[in-house]
Amino acid sequence: MVKLKANKVLKIRGGGELPFAKPITEEKCPAGEHAERIYFPEIAPEEAHPLRRVEKMKEAGNEPFEVAAVEHNIKAGHITHGRQISRGVTPREKAAGMKGDTHHVRAVCIKCGASRELDHASSKTSSTECKNQDSSYGSDQMVNNKTLLERGFNVSYKVPDAKRGDRRLDVLKDAGFEIVFVKF
Repeated sequence: MVKLKANKVLKIRGGGELPFAKPITEEKCPAGEHAERIYFPEIAPEEAHPLRRVEKMKEAGNEPFEVAAVEHNIKAGHITHGRQISRGVTPREKAAGMKGDTHHVRAVCIKCGASRELDHASSKTSSTECKNQDSSYGSDQMVNNKTLLERGFNVSYKVPDAKRGDRRLDVLKDAGFEIVFVKF
């Protein structure tokens, strides 16, 4: 379980515990109305170096484009510590009963306790989503990320270079997100 310093620790939706300034509400906030904060997982010392964390991502079977996007951010100097990177559980961890979201960077609403995974975050005010998809980009996730943008966060979307001309990316551009194309 993730260990965090706080005066008050409350349960979050979907399980787990995180610190909150006030009790969570009975109902989840509508998309775009969350007051999210970014929380980093506690990681094993051997995964502190981001490249070792990437090796664990591969072992856990994370989507290959997510791995490429993280490697891109490591080379750019944006990711400097393994805790900034979400990863799945390895087969060995899963066999030991570890939950699948144990190693995730999380955006957690301090009003309702809703929690969602972020692919990686270079700081408490900067996150990256990795998208290698053939469906549209509009979603509750995008609406929540737009709210983060409006609160002064930096939110970027990493997209494969091959999708550079994809018109579906216009919804992200129009929303004001930074789009970074990654060779993959």
